[in-house]
Amino acid sequence: MNRLFGRRRQEKKAAQAEGPGYSHLDIANRNMRVVLEALRRAGPYSRQELSVLTGLTQTALTTILRKLQSAGYVDERRRQKQEGERYTQSEFLLNPDGALTIGVRVRSHHSELVLLDLCGHIRQHQYCMELPALIDGLKEFRQMAAEQGKCVGLGVVFDADVAVDFDLIRDAAGELPCYQRRDIGAAVMAEHLLGHHNTGDGAVLVVIDETVRAGLLVGGQPFEGFHGLAGRIGMMRTGRDRAQLNDILSIRTLQPLLPSSAWDLLSTLATTQFDWTPELEAWARNAAVHLLDATIAIAGFLAPGVILIGGDLPTQLIERLIQEMRAEQQDRKMSTWMPDIRAASFVHAGIAAGAAVLPFQERLLPYAGY
Repeated sequence: MNRLFGRRRQEKKAAQAEGPGYSHLDIANRNMRVVLEALRRAGPYSRQELSVLTGLTQTALTTILRKLQSAGYVDERRRQKQEGERYTQSEFLLNPDGALTIGVRVRSHHSELVLLDLCGHIRQHQYCMELPALIDGLKEFRQMAAEQGKCVGLGVVFDADVAVDFDLIRDAAGELPCYQRRDIGAAVMAEHLLGHHNTGDGAVLVVIDETVRAGLLVGGQPFEGFHGLAGRIGMMRTGRDRAQLNDILSIRTLQPLLPSSAWDLLSTLATTQFDWTPELEAWARNAAVHLLDATIAIAGFLAPGVILIGGDLPTQLIERLIQEMRAEQQDRKMSTWMPDIRAASFVHAGIAAGAAVLPFQERLLPYAGY
């Protein structure tokens, strides 16, 4: 792995030794990552199709694909002959077992584990209620990954209110490389790389759980601000009453309105089914007005392609919230310039899946600016 893709530190040293610009190691690394990304997004492709997509010559692609096949990341197969074609072409596609990653999200009331393959499929998803169960589960996931393919790393995100020593997680990871990121940055990358929506290079993902915050995708990468604090929209004062979003939308505001059984396990709150009451209807209308104010401010500055809503709220409540926001848009006659508002692709905004994406970003996929 290291010989094929190198490490950033090695690449920087090589670049410094050869002067300004990319070194030959940088260029080889970059080209292999670009080919993997093209196959990940919409493969399989023939060598000729990859040449058109990436701008690389077919000669260069022959060398790159041979190395990727040798490493186990890419498979080759014969394409079915189309009518009028004289010869059948070879096409290349990702080998899902070629690389697997583990994602961990550590929360105060429960944690999540995700096993992700190279094609972006979630193979296993598990909740852990206590830290010892999380450590045991991580060891089981490592064993599972070793049996199914080649595990290339562990991604970890901690919620802001969690005080767990990262070394405990790293020790349980054994020899796996570990990567860490803010939960909101991981969520927006999961949506960008694995989600059902076309995020393009710009999107906003609003996450509603204990607080309200926004993941910002700018130029295809998460934007976290100079101090890493971008997206804390829960402190915004919105609506005619100028109330903070955290006081209007966070899950604690729903506690008196949902059945007590819904709160037994927060891990299952998102899938809770309930009957609508006048109080819930009023909550959705009021929350929509306040959240729309915040998204208008964000859209005015960033002009995202789509605004996504997710988090711990029950799925049917998120859908109703979006309906109310669209109705409010119509009332304000804003539908012509505001981006579309949709539900996020994953339960809990995909934060654990986003953690699993981190090793792929670091080791296999293109860096920002490639």
